Amino acid sequence: MAFQEKQRKFFAEEGVLCTVTAYGARTERTVFASNGSPRRAIRRRICPRVITAENYNRIARLLQHEVPVKLSFDIKVKFDMNDTDRST
Repeated sequence: MAFQEKQRKFFAEEGVLCTVTAYGARTERTVFASNGSPRRAIRRRICPRVITAENYNRIARLLQHEVPVKLSFDIKVKFDMNDTDRST
């Protein structure tokens, strides 16, 4: 918990809007939804995204060669109310 709090503070100070991690399995899809949000409310949520390892590694190589990288995501959210009685 202490590390997560330090990380959250660092991200807020740096103005982080989104985190990107790699997904290693072969797939036709490029971007996946991922919910790494804490259960407790925070002022500003950071949007976690998962991309294929191939794309993630390409970004890493570009950054190693000091090539600027700009990412943009078209994020659409849908709240499903169909199964609200199920307890987990």
